[in-house]
Amino acid sequence: MRRYIYDQEKKWFFRIEPFLYGKVLKVGSGLGYMTSFVRERHPDLKILEIEINKDDKNKNRTVLYDGNHFPFSNKIFDCSICTYVLHHTPNPVGLILEMKRVSRRLIVLEETYRGVFSKMDLCYRDIYVNTLAGQPSRIFWNSYFQDKELLKVLKGMDLEIIHSQKEKKRTYFKILYVLE
Repeated sequence: MRRYIYDQEKKWFFRIEPFLYGKVLKVGSGLGYMTSFVRERHPDLKILEIEINKDDKNKNRTVLYDGNHFPFSNKIFDCSICTYVLHHTPNPVGLILEMKRVSRRLIVLEETYRGVFSKMDLCYRDIYVNTLAGQPSRIFWNSYFQDKELLKVLKGMDLEIIHSQKEKKRTYFKILYVLE
């Protein structure tokens, strides 16, 4: 299962990489694969996490925080990135607002759903994949976004979408937004 996660994150990294620049913040690290890919190009990467995964290669570089307020000044980063993080926080909108506060550019990769069966499939798959990968992580039912709901939230924050990409997976979607 970890190989699957590694391969997926590597594929998405190559889609994200052209939009990364300057001083970068990675919000959430999980197993650390995406974080490691970003760090290869941006060695001064800052990593923010609420709980450190014992298997994350980047754990010694990670800054822990309370899950609400990022311990950084306004607009200190050129770019912040979160991948598959929003459904692991009880306040995904607050997390995006914090990314906006500390960064000029936001990169958000998340899974979205259409309809209740799609949401159930997505939640089941997240629990299944995280469990098999040995990655303990809470999920929050109300933190998953419907397909168009995430877009509406982002536009409501006065963020301009400079790039988006969507990929269908089973009954749900993986969607990438690059925003300023």
